[in-house]
Amino acid sequence: MRKIIFILLAAFTITVSAIAQGHDKRLSRKDYTRQLELFIIREAQFNAKEADEFLKIFKEMQQKQRKVFEAMKFVGKKYPQDESACAEAIRKKDKMDIELKTLQQHYHNKLLKVLPACKVLKAIQAEDRFHRQMLKKWSHGK
Repeated sequence: MRKIIFILLAAFTITVSAIAQGHDKRLSRKDYTRQLELFIIREAQFNAKEADEFLKIFKEMQQKQRKVFEAMKFVGKKYPQDESACAEAIRKKDKMDIELKTLQQHYHNKLLKVLPACKVLKAIQAEDRFHRQMLKKWSHGK
């Protein structure tokens, strides 16, 4: 009886520990966004006024991009069963990719009107670097 209780207690402890470790590694969308914003502000060397201008436009861009990303999830959700359906899925995906690039271009132009071009470029590059770093971190389990 003691042996069974010990085994159940050990299994429970291992399970709780594994769940806690897995949960700690995952960031909420809010935390991820905040880390991204701070990283960009630091890397682009924005002052307080520039950071405020940037964040106002950047958050607006992200909201619109998120809508497109949500729609993209449904395009590849169910694998098409015939050639015409596959071709249509490709066209939809391409259209959404173009929509994302058009959105980026629109908001980059908006940023260029209120911030120096060099800082806008640094911000764009910093965003790319941040995403790559996070993917690398998550893929290595760190």
